Amino acid sequence: PNPNPNPNPNPNPKDEVDFLSRAGATLAGKESLVAELLSLCARLLSSTPDFVAQPVEALACAQTLLCMRLMLRQRKGVERLRDDAAVALYLKALEVPSAASDPERDVADRGLNCLAVALTRDEQKIRWFCAEKSGVQMLLRVLRSSRATTTLFNAARLLYYIAGTTPSALQELVSSRPQDDFIVLAAFLVRSQHPPFPKGAERVRLVAEMLKLLFLLQNFAVSSGAIGSLLEEDSPMMTELGILTCEIMALPNSFMEVVDLKMHLVHLLLFMPDSFVAFLALQETSMDLLALLEVQITRRLTDEDIDERAMGPLLQVLQKLAHQDQACREQMAAALFPNPAPDRGPLPVGALTPEARQKFMEDRMHPVDVPEGTFRARFIRLCCSLDMNVKSTAVEILYEICNRDENVLVDRIGFGNAVAFLRMKGLVNVAGL
Repeated sequence: PNPNPNPNPNPNPKDEVDFLSRAGATLAGKESLVAELLSLCARLLSSTPDFVAQPVEALACAQTLLCMRLMLRQRKGVERLRDDAAVALYLKALEVPSAASDPERDVADRGLNCLAVALTRDEQKIRWFCAEKSGVQMLLRVLRSSRATTTLFNAARLLYYIAGTTPSALQELVSSRPQDDFIVLAAFLVRSQHPPFPKGAERVRLVAEMLKLLFLLQNFAVSSGAIGSLLEEDSPMMTELGILTCEIMALPNSFMEVVDLKMHLVHLLLFMPDSFVAFLALQETSMDLLALLEVQITRRLTDEDIDERAMGPLLQVLQKLAHQDQACREQMAAALFPNPAPDRGPLPVGALTPEARQKFMEDRMHPVDVPEGTFRARFIRLCCSLDMNVKSTAVEILYEICNRDENVLVDRIGFGNAVAFLRMKGLVNVAGL
């Protein structure tokens, strides 16, 4: 019976959790409810040969698994939902074809949700799942099959969690060489027109999970000293990844989900070979990356919870582009500094008289033509960041787009913002400054 005298026709998950908490308020009540749920789920999975042809049974099984997932959130009295027999039930549910047209009847997706909760924070269970149930291969089969987007997302997220926390699982994932499958799936999702990307939040999240998995594989390749093992440098799949990168970076930044997706892609670009960077430079991707940086700086100004260190990888990719390609330097310089640089002569050398020092402080200490609130003003402010990585990389970028001329750099950003960088490079020697 429904304990709520005024049932809500559209209950939310919290209502369902409250109901289950009341239904199993005592430890014995929880254990009894868990036993009933397991029995019902097992009976439905074994007695229903075709869930597609029997939608009522599919709905009953999916809702039973939903109740089991909600019960898994509780600490005591639900141990049976995490044991080997229960995991076997979740895996059997995962074999049921996805009901893409009706998520409420998607038995496979509900079973995958239960599996993820049952494995979370249980290293011993994860190792058992990988060794005894071939967990990594099972999740890869799901990703290679025709499933609902939600199911694919949950499978990718669980695979990322398992591989990221279990070294043996990561080794098995690397040995399976699934990077081509991840790139193909991400490209299909981005280019699908039903609806056009980035509409459909689940598709954006799934592409992000594919990029995170690729980064996991790439990070392993870098740490093991085998950077070329991720993708062959001149292979068709490397070209496909380059095209996909340009397509994603060209998306408008009006959706925060897309901005976060691009940041996942930036992490993947950190250790790509020089030929890949040259391809991105040819496609003028530096301007898209610069626009992304502007969005991130603006978000940082309006949301104190955003860590400034998160901009480090994006700045490193921009610095790499600016260092390797003259056209990129010119494009970035035109975007940041549309007006010609003032020519105030070379930096002084040696000791300065008090009068000369005073004049230098007045003329050269601060940047000119940097109105408050502009992107270049906010970019230059990164040169004073408390994070050394952000600070040094930001000045490196500005030095590159100033044609590696210390005099132009000082004219553009001011001696006060550039002095630490110039001293580190040995480009200035002025006593008393």
